[in-house]
Amino acid sequence: MSILNNGRIPKYVASTAAGLLLFVGAPPTMAQDDESADEGPIEEVIVTASKRDVNLQDSSLAVSVFTGDQLDQRGIRDLTDIVSAIPGIDLSEPTATESIIIIRGMSTNGRGYHRAEIWRQQTNTSYLDDIVLFPGITPLKMVDLARVEVFKGPQGTIFGKSAMAGAARYVSNPPDMDGMSANVTVSGSMLASSDDMSNQIEGFLNLTNEENMAVRVTGYRHYNAGFIDVLGVYDEPDANWERTQGVRVRGLWNLMDNVSLEGTIIDQSTDVGDVGRPQGTWAASTEQSIWNVVIDPMDPDDPKRQFLEPGDTSEKVMSAKVTVDFDTFTLSAIGADMENHSFFVRNVMWECLPDGWCNGVPAGGLTENGIPATLNFTEGPSERGIETFEVRAISSTSEDDKLQWLAGAWLENNNHRRGALAWWDTKDHEFLASLGTGWPGACAEATGWMDGAHIRNRYQYNNSDEKAVYGEVAYKFTDQFVFTGGIRNSRLRTNFYRGARTDPCINPDNPNHGSEPPHTSDWININTYRFNVDYHVSDDIMLFAFAASGYRPGGRNFFSIPNPNPTPGNERIAMTSDYDSDSLWNWEAGVRSEWNEGRLLLNASLYRIDWTDMQQPEFRPGRRGRELTNIGKSRISGFEGMAILALENNLDLTLNLAYKTGEVLEHPYQPRYIGLPMPGSSSDSWQYSILADWRTTLANNIDTELNFTFRQVPPRYGHWTKEHPTDEYTVLDGNATFSRDQWSVSVFARNMLDNRGVTWQTPYYPGWPDIPPGGDWQNQFVAYYAVIRPRSLGVTLSYDM
Repeated sequence: MSILNNGRIPKYVASTAAGLLLFVGAPPTMAQDDESADEGPIEEVIVTASKRDVNLQDSSLAVSVFTGDQLDQRGIRDLTDIVSAIPGIDLSEPTATESIIIIRGMSTNGRGYHRAEIWRQQTNTSYLDDIVLFPGITPLKMVDLARVEVFKGPQGTIFGKSAMAGAARYVSNPPDMDGMSANVTVSGSMLASSDDMSNQIEGFLNLTNEENMAVRVTGYRHYNAGFIDVLGVYDEPDANWERTQGVRVRGLWNLMDNVSLEGTIIDQSTDVGDVGRPQGTWAASTEQSIWNVVIDPMDPDDPKRQFLEPGDTSEKVMSAKVTVDFDTFTLSAIGADMENHSFFVRNVMWECLPDGWCNGVPAGGLTENGIPATLNFTEGPSERGIETFEVRAISSTSEDDKLQWLAGAWLENNNHRRGALAWWDTKDHEFLASLGTGWPGACAEATGWMDGAHIRNRYQYNNSDEKAVYGEVAYKFTDQFVFTGGIRNSRLRTNFYRGARTDPCINPDNPNHGSEPPHTSDWININTYRFNVDYHVSDDIMLFAFAASGYRPGGRNFFSIPNPNPTPGNERIAMTSDYDSDSLWNWEAGVRSEWNEGRLLLNASLYRIDWTDMQQPEFRPGRRGRELTNIGKSRISGFEGMAILALENNLDLTLNLAYKTGEVLEHPYQPRYIGLPMPGSSSDSWQYSILADWRTTLANNIDTELNFTFRQVPPRYGHWTKEHPTDEYTVLDGNATFSRDQWSVSVFARNMLDNRGVTWQTPYYPGWPDIPPGGDWQNQFVAYYAVIRPRSLGVTLSYDM
């Protein structure tokens, strides 16, 4: 108990958890879905991450699962709404277009990577069924899903695409051959601190000829009200609204008894009125110097922003899968074509002041004539085109078979180009004319910029190719002992360059303003491995241990240095630098067990991660531009546990518990980093969540279910510092559903205690200006935060056909 209390778990929680584990009553209902088997007191959950149907209790994968029923019962439509209830996961930024999560502390950037950034590699990836989605955790709306599986640790010998830290897999409901079915669901809710109202409409339609063809169409339109006001010269209340609409089509055609063809189409687009990161604010004025501006620090209870930064993203996916079921193995071929677009406006103030790079930008936002004037840059337009092809063979096995295997080949062509636009937003032409050409980007030819034309426009390209083969072999030495070995061999190549500028300020005599030749790397080989040992002590207890390795590809980035012989338009020289692949090993051992005649599940594991050649964005002295470099070694260790139990026949409780610690062990040129925790991650603290589900039937055959989700979020650290961690906070969600026949009505409360949690804040973020004299980091004009949504109360109505 002393460990729990020293680790910041309140005594009442520790004692309650202990009591629940000791006094186990009637059987709980574990997570259920269409593939669950109704055997025993606890219904088993089937996961298919290993490409076979496996009972979660018999799997040694580090995986957490939420079924479609659990998601629907709790009204969960975004991974960020539930991810902090998963042990070992940190929510860094809950913004609508990013969904940045940190798995087991594997982060060097603190806040994850913007989806429009071109050259930084993600530690995570995401899937829809067998289709790999875009880099990072794609913010796909979780509508009409069978379940969501979140994997922790390297994934490379089972999945087609390798993921160093982990993966999120959205498993959609398949087309149903049994007949027509449909659903429509509408909801509305009010958000605290907002004058706007959220609303959603979603549903699916399943059509079939009841013989060999079926198609399932899922559609949705979600509008989430904003709650962060923008001040400054924009004065936009509740600016961070989000509007997402999408359609997903999944078709199945059984060509023969052993041959099937599947097709999937996804089209989702999201618009946001503002990116939703609150910051310190100040009154609009004609003040030129940022140091003379009086900054009001951000208040979590009333978050505001100084600048308006809207954006949008879209995802389009088309895929086809052919499956042939032979007697001894199943062969699948999956091809996919994906397109992604993202575009975010970013006010240039935080980047170019107070170092004088943007001459004339008024810190107060008003020109001397009292007219608003802002200089805007963009993240994007960013455009991705990804083509993938995978062939996978999986052995057909029975309980008597000693050998199981899977093997596959993976091809990926990933093309990414990112633009960076700049323009003035002001009606004060007198002010613009006074600037002349005395600031970067301006030139005598750039007359259109007085009318809001782009004054800087250039694409950067970061393309990559991967060819990989992978496989696993599992051998059952006895009915109790199984050993699994896997290997992946990847061949990687990158291609990086900058295209020609297309703005008016091109100097044809300056080669840095023209297109550059592609910088194509040689093919590099990377091997990763996985080794599993599973030992069934009895039918109810399994011990397991595994070691798995992972990597992120290396690549190239660019920066600029002062030109020793500057001329107008040639003040700086463009340069490039390379960074290597980083890699890690995840070592893990644990137990999965059932007790009291299957009425209690207890699972736990211990892990250690050794991370080498970590990739880290850095600003180097004398260089402009953030470069990705390799910065050394770190170690992360942790514990994760889960208990599923019941107090009554109709009351289920799930307790998740986690603890981790991480620190830098070596750094080639920043000794101050050594001993510091991973940015954006909790460290040396406990994390826990409790899920409760109660069911009963009222008069008139009204089925009633109450669901509660309580999660505690520990403090997280900023960018390479132990100072100023975020505050610990808790979130309680509740949902009551009443169903009869085809109708159901739900009343829900998200964050019902209205805690205003901060998930990320920015002390000492690299490259930003010093703290104003006499102030602290919260008075820094570029200090910004990420916050959770305040309390939301609403009603949902659903009808099944």
